[in-house]
Amino acid sequence: MKRTYEYRALPQKGQARALDKMLWMTRMLYNAALEERIGCYAKTGKTISAYNQMKSLTQIRKEDDEWRGISVFIGRGALKTIDLAFKAFFRRVKSGEKPGFPRFKGRDRWRMLHLETNYQIHDGKGKWAHLTFKGLPGKLRVWRHRPIPADAKQLLARLVRDAKGWKLQLVLDLPDVEPVAVAGITGIDVGITHFLATDAGDTIPNPRLLQLELKRLRVEQRALARKKRGGGNRARQKQRVSRLHMRVRNRRKDFHYKTATALLAKGNSIAVEDLNIKGLARSKLARQVADVSWAEFVTRLENKAESAGLQVHRVDPKLTSQQCSGCGEIVRKSLAVRVHDCPHCGLRLDRDHNAAVNIKNRAGGSPLGVKHGAVMPACPQALKSENQHLC
Repeated sequence: MKRTYEYRALPQKGQARALDKMLWMTRMLYNAALEERIGCYAKTGKTISAYNQMKSLTQIRKEDDEWRGISVFIGRGALKTIDLAFKAFFRRVKSGEKPGFPRFKGRDRWRMLHLETNYQIHDGKGKWAHLTFKGLPGKLRVWRHRPIPADAKQLLARLVRDAKGWKLQLVLDLPDVEPVAVAGITGIDVGITHFLATDAGDTIPNPRLLQLELKRLRVEQRALARKKRGGGNRARQKQRVSRLHMRVRNRRKDFHYKTATALLAKGNSIAVEDLNIKGLARSKLARQVADVSWAEFVTRLENKAESAGLQVHRVDPKLTSQQCSGCGEIVRKSLAVRVHDCPHCGLRLDRDHNAAVNIKNRAGGSPLGVKHGAVMPACPQALKSENQHLC
C-alpha cells in the first residue's frame, strides 16, 4: 500500500532563492508546454505527446546552463503534470462532466517540485535529517518528526511550498497488512448537527472549525481586498489569509484522523454511506458540507482501516433516514425533524441513530425495503425505552 509522509523543510536564504528559481523555471516550462500543445492541435488537429516534449527538454538542457545545473527529473515532473492534466480533461469530456481545460499557471498556482528518485536523505542529530539533490546548494534541513519505516520502499519525493514555507513529501510503498478477524460492523451516519452517529447511539459533535475562524477570516479578507494589487502589503496580507485557511485545514485533518482512530480501536469494520458529496456541496448547506469534509474523512478512514487490516463498506444512502430500522417501513420526515418515531412498530429514537443502524444492516446484507430484515433486538419496545434519552 502507498502512503505519503510529510516533513517540514527549513531552507536557508540561499536555498530558498534556489528553490524559488526552480519553481519559476518549471512554471515557465509548464506554460510553454501547454502553449505548444494548443498550437500543435490548432495547426495539425493532433496533440503532441509527453515523450516528444521530454525530448525537447533534453535539447534545452544541452543548450541552457541553468537547466543543465538542476535535476532532469524536476523538469520532467512539470511535463508529466501537463500530460496528466490533459488526460484528466479528456476523461471528463468522455464522461460528460464539466471538462475544465488545463490553464496557464500564475506564480501563486505553481507550488511543487518533483524530485522523483533523484535525491538523498542523510541522518542528522536527533530528529533532524538533510536532503540533497542536484541544483540545491548545501543540505536542506528536514524535521523528521516520525521515522520512515524500515520495510518501506521510497518511490518518489516532492517539495511543496505552502503558506508556512516548504515541506517534503515522501511517497512510500509499505507492505500490505493482512486482514484481521473482525468482531462485527459499526455503522456510522455522518451529518451536520452531529459529525457522526454510530449504530450504538454514540455521537461525536461537529467541531465547526471553519465557523470558529470565520469572523477573523472575514476581517483579513476585507483587508486583503483593500490592498493594491502587485504591492508588498497585498502579498503579506495574502499570506495571513493563507495561514488562516491552513490552520483550519490542519485542525480538520487532525480531527479526522483522531476520529478514525477511535472508531477503528474496537476492531470492527466500518459501514458508511456512499454520498454524492458534489451534489450536496451545491445545496443551501454548501458551507457546512465543505466544513465537515465528509469525503476527506471517509478517505482517511479507509486509509487507517487498510493499515489496521480492517475494511470500510460503502452502502447505498437511499432512504437510510426515512426507513425504520425496527420494521423496515418508510416513515417520511423533513430534515428539521430530528427524531424518528415509527407509527408501525412504535420505535422512537434519534434520526441519526436510526440511520446508522440501517447503514450497518445494509453492510451486513439486509436489502432496502425488506420488512423485518433489520438486525434488531427481539422487542422494539425494549429498544424504545433503551434509547429514550436520545430524543
